[in-house]
Amino acid sequence: MYSEMPQATRGSAKEAIQQLRGAELLEEDIRMTRKRIPSQVGNRSHPRGAALALTMGFFWILAGTANAHHPHDIIDDFALSPNLQNDGTVFVGSNGSVNVFLRSSNNGASWVEKRRGLSGRVLEDIGFTRGWKRSGIAYVVTSAGALQATTNHGDTWVKPLQVGKLDKLEVTDAPGLSFSLFFANKTQLFRSEDGGFTADSVYSALPSEKLVCLTASPGYEADSTAALGIDSGRIAVTQDGGQTWIHGEVPSPPTAIAISPDFGLDQTLWVTTWGSGIQRSTDGGLTFGEINVGIEDLYTNDVDVAPTYPAPQDLWLVASDAGVFKSTDGGDTWVKNPFELVKTNQTDDHYRQIKLSPQYPDHPVAYVGTFEGLYATFDGGTIWRQANINPTRMGRLVSISPTFAQDATVVGAGYGMHMLMSEDQGASFDVRFTEFQALSAYSVSLSPNYAEDNLMIVGIGFGIRRSTDGGRTYLPVQLNPHDSLSVGYNALRTIAFSPNFKNDQTVFGAANGGFYTSTDAGITWDVKLPPFKAAWKLAISPEFPSDSTLFLGGPEGDTGIYRTENAGRSWFSAGDLATPIKDVYVSPDYGTTQRLFIITEHGGVELSSDRGANWVSKNVGLEGTAPVRIKLSKDFATNGTAVVATESHGIFESTDSGDSWHSISPAPSPVDHGQSLAIAPDYPITPYIWAGGWNGLQRSTDRGATWELVSKKEIYDEGRPEPWILTGTWRREIGTSGSINNGWAYSEEPGATMILPFQGTGARWIGTRGPDHGYARVLLDGKQAVTVDTYAPTELVQETLADFQNLDNDFHYLAIRVQDRRNEASTGNRVVMDAIEVSYE
Repeated sequence: MYSEMPQATRGSAKEAIQQLRGAELLEEDIRMTRKRIPSQVGNRSHPRGAALALTMGFFWILAGTANAHHPHDIIDDFALSPNLQNDGTVFVGSNGSVNVFLRSSNNGASWVEKRRGLSGRVLEDIGFTRGWKRSGIAYVVTSAGALQATTNHGDTWVKPLQVGKLDKLEVTDAPGLSFSLFFANKTQLFRSEDGGFTADSVYSALPSEKLVCLTASPGYEADSTAALGIDSGRIAVTQDGGQTWIHGEVPSPPTAIAISPDFGLDQTLWVTTWGSGIQRSTDGGLTFGEINVGIEDLYTNDVDVAPTYPAPQDLWLVASDAGVFKSTDGGDTWVKNPFELVKTNQTDDHYRQIKLSPQYPDHPVAYVGTFEGLYATFDGGTIWRQANINPTRMGRLVSISPTFAQDATVVGAGYGMHMLMSEDQGASFDVRFTEFQALSAYSVSLSPNYAEDNLMIVGIGFGIRRSTDGGRTYLPVQLNPHDSLSVGYNALRTIAFSPNFKNDQTVFGAANGGFYTSTDAGITWDVKLPPFKAAWKLAISPEFPSDSTLFLGGPEGDTGIYRTENAGRSWFSAGDLATPIKDVYVSPDYGTTQRLFIITEHGGVELSSDRGANWVSKNVGLEGTAPVRIKLSKDFATNGTAVVATESHGIFESTDSGDSWHSISPAPSPVDHGQSLAIAPDYPITPYIWAGGWNGLQRSTDRGATWELVSKKEIYDEGRPEPWILTGTWRREIGTSGSINNGWAYSEEPGATMILPFQGTGARWIGTRGPDHGYARVLLDGKQAVTVDTYAPTELVQETLADFQNLDNDFHYLAIRVQDRRNEASTGNRVVMDAIEVSYE
């Protein structure tokens, strides 16, 4: 349970920041490092034991290439603590399928979400103060929330210190015992000397230009140097804290700048560019020359320099498609690192950001941010690990049975292999997954007659999974897009049952590939051209049998809301709302009031009382909270009760039909970032709320005052690429009967190893036994070990082969290694990994 804790206030932040600026520096506090882009991480140190004494080489045979990367770990930014070697602190922001902002205290091995109080959805930049260890002060800028600070190591964030859209930030050592802040938007650079409470403009771009990158010298305290990259190719450099500037030019748009730690003597800086590789200046930024020997990809994204430069003269660089490069001679020559991503086809811009440990090279650690995740090396680039910032436990979806009073059913879904069913009012959940045959669920809905028919439809990529036994077994149904030439990944984002489903058997679906209709309970479907691309949010009128009305919204910036009054045969725009739509909810009294609510990315909660023709903002009490989900009581007409989940401020409730809102969740809480939301159908009479957070599904039985984690198991199967670590030869069999999801991985090679790093309290290896199966050695954290004979005279599926429980809730790894021996009755050494079930609290 979570009890209420005090929130940080603007006043307390100012006091803490002022105390830091005048305090003595601790000896171990060191200068913060430069930062510029986004990514995903690996383990704090190499786990001991032969299982992990590996190179990056492994053989992993897949039957086909996925069209999309799962999970979407696109990194917007990450930052390393100035004292990384000792405190292991990393912040990361990822605006992929789920918008997360996380903190790790063990170099990225495990994470906790730290969004409480953040304004603005998309994290743009993060910066530590050099006194971070003692003061807990760090800064961020977000797309709409501008400059914000934490004074308690990220547990909570104060309201914006500066307003407006900002996307670049530098926290610098300043002369004396202070620090300076630089932050910028697309046209202006600002400097603050009082912790961000006031700021002066110190640079303005030309009307035709945009500022694209910002950095400050590692030795800013001594040399007062900072540099700006401008999309025209100009590089602006100041050596007096922004009072005066000189300009040089590079041949292509700059993407990042690194300044020599010895800049006061060598006047050297490096600039990565989009098309001309890396450029170097040795005259303070006046002139530049290319230094691309060994770099075959000239679309470069980021560069970092050893903090002790020029001893050694190490530089690290990431090129968009080619990967990671290192120079040991100041950039004269480059050598490509063997690190290779498993790339998605959704972008050509993969490797985006690189940062070295502030204690490099004594601490030979580097982090790389990619479109596909955050990676780290802890041995100078030989072995790389990926951070699991999007675990399968994440509560992306939660839905209540329309007949909840009879069947007590709650259903939820995680991220990349996780279907959850509860039949005890959501107090506990079973993971149901047999032959689900899909990696991710994008939507889930239960029949209005669920207590009788047990019908559940789950939207996935390219179709649905249809269950008539409460999620125990599924029938796959493929849904073709309306135009296969123009639609890539056709994920069904919303499913809506007709209120008269028992009689008309009608179900609707919305996806990238079209608007779908079924009149036989989801067995067969017709597809029509939607009114806009990416039709994601679908809501149905409670009077549908008589008014044939549905509403459709989407994530694109020019979408808004569309309405149909003929069951989707034709659509027209409802109101002037060219904005991304986060949620749509038609009021239960729509037939008489014509009311519906939407949540927009920029406008928050809005209400229409005329079928969508006009909209009124309903955000009193929600200012700066970024609402994402809304639910209305079925008795909304009389009790005016609605509940909203936000991205950074927890759960809010209104009892006056949305005219005002008040927080009902403690601060901080596990539902600060409410990724999904459901309420009891007769809420608040039954005061139950379910919300999905980063750590799983949470339930409140007291109207949001306290929360309990109710999902406590997650599944990692072989179909999810990360966070597995493999050595030797492993192959994959797909479509195997009785398997978890859609198949399993197997090896017959002695020494071949599969390793799952995980955060939790237990791990259970689920595999098969059979007449050609051999021995496996199973190690937990390189210490606890069991040898398992997986032989059986006949094949057995979903067998528990090893089980470790009641562990400390910490970072662990489970290793399964094929042995060079077998039962004398066996005909082979085959070892099968179907899935690992992780327990967590």
